Amino acid sequence: MRNLLLCLVLTALTAPAALAGVSLPYGTGAGQVSFYNANNHPDAEEPVPLGPLSFRVAGGDFWIADSVAGRIFHVDGQGKVLATLAVPKSGPVILIEDIALIRDAAGKVQGVWALNGGAQEVVRLALDGTVVKKFGTRGDEPGTFVQMHRLEVGPDGRLFIADKGRQKILVFSPEGAFEREVPWQWSGLCLDAAGNLCRLVWDDAAKVNHLVVETPEGKPVKDVVLDLGTHFDPELWFLNDQGEACLTFTPATGFEGTFTFAVCGADGKPVKRAELKPPIAMNRYLDKAETGLFLGVADYNDPPKGEFKIEAWSPK
Repeated sequence: MRNLLLCLVLTALTAPAALAGVSLPYGTGAGQVSFYNANNHPDAEEPVPLGPLSFRVAGGDFWIADSVAGRIFHVDGQGKVLATLAVPKSGPVILIEDIALIRDAAGKVQGVWALNGGAQEVVRLALDGTVVKKFGTRGDEPGTFVQMHRLEVGPDGRLFIADKGRQKILVFSPEGAFEREVPWQWSGLCLDAAGNLCRLVWDDAAKVNHLVVETPEGKPVKDVVLDLGTHFDPELWFLNDQGEACLTFTPATGFEGTFTFAVCGADGKPVKRAELKPPIAMNRYLDKAETGLFLGVADYNDPPKGEFKIEAWSPK
């Protein structure tokens, strides 16, 4: 009995502490997230509401893109801002579309990549805010950007950047050299544990989506038909610890304030479904951490009222 109690105590001490989430007030001051909507721009014609467009969770901390202000907050699990990293402005407008964390072999964060949609530029920041590297240019040729949207960084440092305007996923070396690009259908992307690119490919004839996995160089790894039935606007977010694809989509009945969150097994059949209320609006509103999933909670029509929140979320 004594040994059993000792094991339980040691397990409790070594298990990752559950994170409840964090919240930050809206505003332009220290530790506040900026916004753009009809309340602070009443003269704008039907302004698209904007606020933080992306966040990441790692090691019990949160990394939040203060997209409109062009900065990234490093926040601990109690909501304390530990650091503020400024993304340099290259042009009249800055808007951080997405961020990705650079980790070492042990999973410790070493830096941050950010997509500056205002200049269609990719920026690498050190943890002290130093700009390590910048690359990217606006255009419609291979290796250029029209509307950068989502970003993933592999264990080897390669970057995978989804562009909504060009409908491509662009692959770059850790140094920012363009390597290749593949078609993309606005349907999310992620990497598996080996750093292989995972994306969705729609087969219009069969009316099904395929989960296509390929190496960074483009060598096929697998192709699985997802048995989702009639659905619209799918978005792939990540693979869970079992290697199962986690995605959201609009159900056949249409969007009524919630998406369907689905987990698909190795055979492509859903093993779990749940309703998920998305924020208005973020590029990356879901992230997978060591302790579970986290969801961005916001309606950017509301500020300065309310707060931007990141909450623990589970598909029940």
